[in-house]
Amino acid sequence: MFHLSDIRNYQRCKRYFYLINKEYHRPRVLHRLRNDIPVIDLLKEKFSIDKLFMGMPNDPSSLFLKAIDDYEWFYNARLEINNLRLKLPLLHQIKEKTFDVYYPVMVPNPLPYEALYYSQPIKFLQDLGFEIAEIYLVHLNPDYIQGDKTNVDDLLVISKHFYNDDHDPVERVSWWLNKRTNDYTSILEKMEDLLDGDLPDFSENERCVRRPKCEFYNFCYQSYTNEKKTDNFTHVDYAVEFAKEDEGLFIDRLGISNWLKTKFIYPLSFVDFEWDTFSVPPYKNMKPLDVVPFQYSLDIKEEDGSTTHYDFLESGDTRLSFIKSLIKQLPKKGSIVVFNAEGGEKLRLLELQRQFPKYEKEIDAIIERIVDISLPFNNGRVYNSDMNKSYSLKSIVKAIDGKGYDDMSVAEAQEAVLKWRSFEKSENPSIKEELLSYCRKDTTSLITIYDYLKDLCQI
Repeated sequence: MFHLSDIRNYQRCKRYFYLINKEYHRPRVLHRLRNDIPVIDLLKEKFSIDKLFMGMPNDPSSLFLKAIDDYEWFYNARLEINNLRLKLPLLHQIKEKTFDVYYPVMVPNPLPYEALYYSQPIKFLQDLGFEIAEIYLVHLNPDYIQGDKTNVDDLLVISKHFYNDDHDPVERVSWWLNKRTNDYTSILEKMEDLLDGDLPDFSENERCVRRPKCEFYNFCYQSYTNEKKTDNFTHVDYAVEFAKEDEGLFIDRLGISNWLKTKFIYPLSFVDFEWDTFSVPPYKNMKPLDVVPFQYSLDIKEEDGSTTHYDFLESGDTRLSFIKSLIKQLPKKGSIVVFNAEGGEKLRLLELQRQFPKYEKEIDAIIERIVDISLPFNNGRVYNSDMNKSYSLKSIVKAIDGKGYDDMSVAEAQEAVLKWRSFEKSENPSIKEELLSYCRKDTTSLITIYDYLKDLCQI
């Protein structure tokens, strides 16, 4: 029996689908977005639902079909047709065998890219003889700001439209799905045939390295070489190719040397944040998809080589104490060195600045001094072949020292978030030590990269 996720995985990459189903994988540790309020509780309040048929794992289709006579509202009901099993979204039976369909999407302004997720439940219902009156999205309001308590009416938006990249409503959901409803019978047959055969050959595509990076990246790339046509090479591609010809290393020494001398001003503050991302904002002045930064590590390196270390780790609403501690411990001068500033530390600081305007000037002063040490790797100015075409902090450090995070009990940001969620419930001191060790490893890794670049440039 296949699920919609299996078809999605098959369409993404046949090799990925095969590996997932053959249990070669290490499962991801958590969903990226956190929501401490169950979605069904939000929906029940939004629609004033008193009596609800709630589907459960392993329910047969017959259970839902029998409930049609007794219920008006249904959520997560299970259906099986032609070796495919799925969960239905929120259904409102407005008259006998006629439904309004509501897709809960716990993000603001959803884009029309999940054709399979939206269209297949509609087709299942229609194949069983049900009529669909209207199709809606129930999504988060991007302008919602959390007050003293959650206002579900303001938080959730009921829309008949998808949105474009500019967050403007465009195609009606019903029109869009009618244009994209497919019969997946032939695909299901191909999926069965694939699983009966050998592991498919590897074929590189953009999903291999798109964040979050595919969990099979190392498995697939360990023996793979890609011969590209040189007329479409980027700086990064050239760096990879030149490294092959020069003992596994390419570096623009002149450019990197000048960058180090002009941008890295002592004392150097090497900083790393950890945070948890919430669909529904749990604390005052937060918006949907805002984060709670629960931890930072700070290593301050003086010109004479001496270092001073500071930690921050708390549970609950850490935002105000986080920024106050960071402002206090950071030196008032010198460069602040981070990895992936635009998608990480800088973005987090801008969110805190919006939530706590009292600290606007102090946060601006921090942002002005940020230097992103990932840039020379991401723009092809430095490449070490041991990175295996992965440009994460962990891949770069392992390419430098040969070990990286291999001996760490917490070795990934997702694992750190999961640990913090556990720490919030228990305040377990051993979990605290694991988190502190992991975050400090990130800042010492930044120092490792900085020293490595200096050595390469003989500064």
